[in-house]
Amino acid sequence: MPLIMPESEEMYAEAVRDTRITDDNIDSAKDLPIYVTNFIGSKQKLTDWIWLNTPEGVKSMLDAFSGSVVVGYMYKQKGLRVICNDRLKYCYHIARAIIVNNSVTLSKD
Repeated sequence: MPLIMPESEEMYAEAVRDTRITDDNIDSAKDLPIYVTNFIGSKQKLTDWIWLNTPEGVKSMLDAFSGSVVVGYMYKQKGLRVICNDRLKYCYHIARAIIVNNSVTLSKD
């Protein structure tokens, strides 16, 4: 399957729009993960664009460079089977806590 990239700088800018919660977007904030990381290279700002460009009917996905597992977590919330991979042991532990874990719920604290 070919990689789908934005066709223009404007589309890219829209894909990486600021995700700060404001009065204008407070209703959509409920869809954000309850955890937010300051992981370098986080794809948090790209999750809406990634989801919009996910082919219909996909039942599993590979988060090949999972990092803070923001993309994998989004797909897990949508009901897809998620496979995570990352070279860093830190990322492995995040994936086990967020993706593999189905029994412990994290609090907002």
